Amino acid sequence: MINLEKRARSLSVLVIAFIAGLAFLFSNLYVHSKEWISHPGNKNVYVDGVFTNAGSIFDANGLALAATIDGKRIFADNADIRKATLHIVGDLDGFVSTGLQTTYRSELIGYSFIGGVHGEGKNIETTIDSKACVTALNALGSRHGAVAVMNYKTGDILCSVSSPTFDPANPPEVDKEVAKNQGLYVNRVFSGFMAPGSIFKLVTAAAAIDNIDGVLDRSYTCKKGVEIGGETLTCHTYHSKLNFKKALVQSCNASFAQIALELGKDTVKSYVDKNLGFDSYYYVNSIKLASSKYPIAEARDIDFGWSAIGQHHDMVNPLHYMTFVSAIANNGVAEAPSVISSIKSQEGIPSLFKKGSSKRMLSKDTANTLKEIMRSTVIENYKETRFKGLELCAKSGTAEIEKSDKPHSWFVGFMDRSDYPYAFVVVVENGGAGVDAAADVASTVLSSMVK
Repeated sequence: MINLEKRARSLSVLVIAFIAGLAFLFSNLYVHSKEWISHPGNKNVYVDGVFTNAGSIFDANGLALAATIDGKRIFADNADIRKATLHIVGDLDGFVSTGLQTTYRSELIGYSFIGGVHGEGKNIETTIDSKACVTALNALGSRHGAVAVMNYKTGDILCSVSSPTFDPANPPEVDKEVAKNQGLYVNRVFSGFMAPGSIFKLVTAAAAIDNIDGVLDRSYTCKKGVEIGGETLTCHTYHSKLNFKKALVQSCNASFAQIALELGKDTVKSYVDKNLGFDSYYYVNSIKLASSKYPIAEARDIDFGWSAIGQHHDMVNPLHYMTFVSAIANNGVAEAPSVISSIKSQEGIPSLFKKGSSKRMLSKDTANTLKEIMRSTVIENYKETRFKGLELCAKSGTAEIEKSDKPHSWFVGFMDRSDYPYAFVVVVENGGAGVDAAADVASTVLSSMVK
């Protein structure tokens, strides 16, 4: 009887271990099957490292950006389009980690957990306007940087360009010219994060409007800077006395440093994290963006003042910041950004794909106040004639970089037009003043998109 009980217990342990092993196997299979099936070593899917029978990737106007024909993966006929859309489409080797050919490889080869790889792959229709991307790349020229345009009513990303780039049909031998090709595979719109400079004053302004009673009626003194803790935080000119609106229009460093000190580090940090999503990850469909950072816990008062105007250790992801700007345009609500409009089988049957939900970042009143000030900034400070017909609301940024003679040039904002509800971000690395290099790129791209 005792032996029978021991055998029963042993058998029970074996059965439990067997069930646990099956559970582990199937859960692991479910989690990692896409990764395994789409590995380039899979000879059932790849020939010479190129996936066969894979679906096509189209731009918003139906132009094929990538397709498989007779077992060979090809890209758009036009070399400029290939270069301009590289970081969205991806390369053959999968080095561009944000490219759809990498992130949606299993969909392109037609894999499903239930049916495996069956027949031809699925097609991906994107939201990208390839012509606008070419215009953006040409406007950047030989300079490194990022350009993006998004419909702030829908979240559709219409333009996303990162420079430097290359022709995926004729990829470079990167190892031979390491310095020249540095950062070549990085999508600066999705994966970049850089010091923002004065575009960050929009963040400080939003926090002030929501947390300081009567801040819109307050005035601040600037004597070409302000003294904080025995040190001087400099400003670009002697502003004398400015009200809140004029302080933002004139981009006064001293005023916004004083505003930040009144708010306090805890309030600003809590505001940017909870409301705007700093130090959190955002996604474009299934593609993870670099996280914007605001590390001020150990900052001295003078450094905290600098952080409030986009210096110190602030780091911003361009697409994340454009999402914040789009919330200003859209009554405080940020629509989830997307580069995919549909995924369909060869027979036209649609598949579900990940698209995030909208998020309220600002109250409607705060958003509308910032919108009004950004519009005044363009009219009073940037010269409306440079952006004729665009109805632009914008803010420039000049981010000082250590060990560099020229700062990063930023320009962010949106068109306040119901027919073209476009938000945008432009950053030109080492481009100089934001209102110059980046603003000219933004004007060129947006003007080309207004028909």
